[in-house]
Amino acid sequence: MTIEELRERCVQLERENAELTAKLNWFMEQFRLNKRRQFGVSSERTEPLKEQLLLFNEAEAEARPDAPEPDLETITYQRRKGRGRREMNLEDLPVEVVEHRLPEEERLCQSSRRPFA
Repeated sequence: MTIEELRERCVQLERENAELTAKLNWFMEQFRLNKRRQFGVSSERTEPLKEQLLLFNEAEAEARPDAPEPDLETITYQRRKGRGRREMNLEDLPVEVVEHRLPEEERLCQSSRRPFA
């Protein structure tokens, strides 16, 4: 390559670099505008903090100082838990006890030959 060809190539690359930089700046600006449109300032404004705190003290603010305290009720009974459905279904069934006895030689443990408890 000759020096003239290299200079032309350099000018071409500088022009291309300038175009790409301009495009990048345009896309960055579009991205910033879209973010601002999506997450920017909302039309809903919050009330100042002092007014928000008054919402929680509304009962105290409206209460009269000469009003009597309300009476507290105490619960004096306890609810009994109802019987389960399973117990009610099984209470009419007959109960049968079956006992199984092992012979004396089978009551020993194989490894130590000690009797089971």
